[in-house]
Amino acid sequence: MNKEKFNKLEIIDQIQYINKELQNNKSITSVSKELGIGRSTIRDRFKKANYIYSKELNEYVNNDDIT
Repeated sequence: MNKEKFNKLEIIDQIQYINKELQNNKSITSVSKELGIGRSTIRDRFKKANYIYSKELNEYVNNDDIT
């Protein structure tokens, strides 16, 4: 996937794409480099949608789901 296609996705689809890549043993850094988007851009974008990265789960999760 390229940057343009990724940016056109709905935010939930972007999160699902990133999580799928993380499940395939890729790092956030490697996925962001492949997309041509900065890690901080992904983090900030997902944070606005109330999703944060969980190290334990190795994926982005809804902040409301964390207790």
